[in-house]
Amino acid sequence: MIFDPLHYLALLEQKPNALDQAAPLAGWDLPEGFAQLRRLMEARLGKKGKREYVQTLRLLETFKLPEVSRAIDDALRLGAISFDAVKHLLLCRIEQRPRGWIWKTIRTCPLHRWQPRRPRTTLRS
Repeated sequence: MIFDPLHYLALLEQKPNALDQAAPLAGWDLPEGFAQLRRLMEARLGKKGKREYVQTLRLLETFKLPEVSRAIDDALRLGAISFDAVKHLLLCRIEQRPRGWIWKTIRTCPLHRWQPRRPRTTLRS
């Protein structure tokens, strides 16, 4: 049997827990940025992170792999770990327009802080 992973993504969006057992995705060779994005999304959002990752994969139904991969790399570099950020960066690159709101959103959004914070130190006299 030959599977096309792109045809299976719509179903995976409905059942994101099947992402690890999906036979059509088993031999799909994606750039490293995809795996890193998935790990960060799942660490931040759990099950919803899997769904966002599948939404990001669904961008491949419309756009080419190198374009999506570059948008993911940009999002990772900026610390914008979400489907919306990847889609925005992808469209900005294709339409050749500035990234605009993404800079303000990254600085103010509490969900983008996926790295553990350092504990606060207090000075006592």
